[in-house]
Amino acid sequence: MKRILILLLILVVGHSIKAQNVGIGTSIPSAKLEVSGGDAKVNTLTVGLGNNSITTNTVVGYQALQTNTTGSINTTYGYRSLFSNTTGQENLAQGYLALFSNTTGNSNIAIGPHALFNNTTARNNVAIGVKALYRNSDRSLLVAVGDSALYNNGVGATQYYHSSANTALGSKALFENTTGYYNTATGAAALMNNTIGSANTANGFDALVFNTTGEGNTAHGYFSLGYNTTGNFNTAVGGFALNNGNGSNNTAVGSTALLQNQSSNNTAIGSASLLNNTTGRNNVAIGVKALYKNTDRSLLVAVGDSALYNNGLGATQYYHSSANTALGSKALFDNTTGYYNTATGAAALMNNTIGLANTANGFDALVFNTTGEGNTAHGYFSLGYNTTGNFNTAVGSSALNGGNGSNNTAVGATALLQNQASNNTAVGYSTLSKNTSGTANTAMGYVSLVDNNTGSSNTGVGYGSINNNTTGSFNSAFGRSAYFDAVNLDNTTCVGYNAGGFVEASNRVEIGNTSVTVIAGQVGFSTYSDGRMKDNIRTDVPGLSFITRLRPVTYNLNIHRQNEMVYPAKRKEGKWDSMYDIEKIRMTGFIAQEVEQAAKDAGFNFSGLQAPKDVTGLYSLRYSDFVMPLVKAVQEQEITLQKQQQQIEELKALINQLLKVK
Repeated sequence: MKRILILLLILVVGHSIKAQNVGIGTSIPSAKLEVSGGDAKVNTLTVGLGNNSITTNTVVGYQALQTNTTGSINTTYGYRSLFSNTTGQENLAQGYLALFSNTTGNSNIAIGPHALFNNTTARNNVAIGVKALYRNSDRSLLVAVGDSALYNNGVGATQYYHSSANTALGSKALFENTTGYYNTATGAAALMNNTIGSANTANGFDALVFNTTGEGNTAHGYFSLGYNTTGNFNTAVGGFALNNGNGSNNTAVGSTALLQNQSSNNTAIGSASLLNNTTGRNNVAIGVKALYKNTDRSLLVAVGDSALYNNGLGATQYYHSSANTALGSKALFDNTTGYYNTATGAAALMNNTIGLANTANGFDALVFNTTGEGNTAHGYFSLGYNTTGNFNTAVGSSALNGGNGSNNTAVGATALLQNQASNNTAVGYSTLSKNTSGTANTAMGYVSLVDNNTGSSNTGVGYGSINNNTTGSFNSAFGRSAYFDAVNLDNTTCVGYNAGGFVEASNRVEIGNTSVTVIAGQVGFSTYSDGRMKDNIRTDVPGLSFITRLRPVTYNLNIHRQNEMVYPAKRKEGKWDSMYDIEKIRMTGFIAQEVEQAAKDAGFNFSGLQAPKDVTGLYSLRYSDFVMPLVKAVQEQEITLQKQQQQIEELKALINQLLKVK
């Protein structure tokens, strides 16, 4: 083109010396140089309107638009460009043999040697690059930018939609495509080997490069979905994403995500996520290196960087490493063959290897568990130091944090915090929090059994119940602050708010607090008295010698003073209107200290008297035990009465005899 303009310029400049305008084929030229009646040729190079001289055509090139009949608004630059055009309109051809075979095709653009070379009737195509859309003849709505892009498009097309609406941008993009349609390839060699695959989108060098028949795939990134040939409906975003095989319905977002995959229905989002997966299916990995080493395990969910990182290593059984779910950074990181595990929270179940059926929810929940099974942890660091314990349940921050016991249940922050034993149940903040080796304990209520350490088989229900026991066992307390202030008792029971008090005696039951005025029931209390369980039976119960020393009295209780004695260490928060009504009641009974002295004077070891072990404790009396000495006293009196009656009868007989003598 540049050479033609130079030649024309020389002619014009040279002739301007002799005349104002130069005309060829006209005697009245209207310009410096005017050619009329045909095209101009310079060294066989045609410049003009082409065959039939349609005024809207522009021709520059040897035999360009050579056979045109009525085609108009065509522009052609290059050797035999648009050579075969007859009626085609609005075409642009630039380059050696560009649009050479076009006859009736309209609105095509071909820029580059052999671009759209075989196009005949197709319309609205754009081909830019050497041999772009080279073999396309009658397929329309195509865009090819790059050398040999869409080179084979249209070969073998029989249906109207075959080979249509394809877009290729890049050297040899969609090079082998024949009948595939609705494909978009951006990048050198993108979708290069695709033949009949349709509705694929490839963006990046070598993206979907080996795809042949796969459909509905989307690849964005260098060599993404590179080795896919027949897989369908995959999505890969990132260099080498989903690079290796022919699975379908996979989604990979991130460099090397699902790199080795050959299976289907997997989702990987994050660099190197599911990188080694080959035949595993229906997996979801979101996060850098999530499910990194998994190869053939299925039904897995990992969300978080390196979550389930080692899953599948060493798996031999079909159920190994399967159906695990990890949500959180490095959750279930070391899991190898463990299965049916669920971890939610950063580092949850991080060190688990072969443990199965565990559920962890919270940062560092079950973090050191390795082989433990069937554990459930909800809360920060709950069951944190458990490694091999099984079937534990912990709900609350740092609950069941201490060791490897089994079959424990802890609900509440720091409940069973230091536990290393089994079969304990703790419900409430800090319940059983200092327990280490005690077993079979049950604590329900704020700080219930809080100080228990080695004691076993204790039951505390209520705020602060049995809160100072450390080594005592077989104790039961029901009610707020119920228990004795003394520590390490065995086999005691307290029922009611503040029941207990300062008592250093095991094997004791206490019902109610100092304000209780009535303990009622439909029938009286029964005491086991079977002779088969009694040894060393004696009849040494004193009667009148003991009873006559007793002093029955009436009195009023001062429970203000009693509470100061009984509950020196207990919180006195509870208040109610009738709390001190018992002080208004006129009581009938004995003074325990006087009963103690009477028994001593009578030489009687009286079981109805409970003396304290020290001066801080309270005396108590079991009034039912007074029945036995009372019965003995009645028996003694009966003997005396019988003797007296006998004496009376004898005296009466003697009197009668004396009266008869008179």
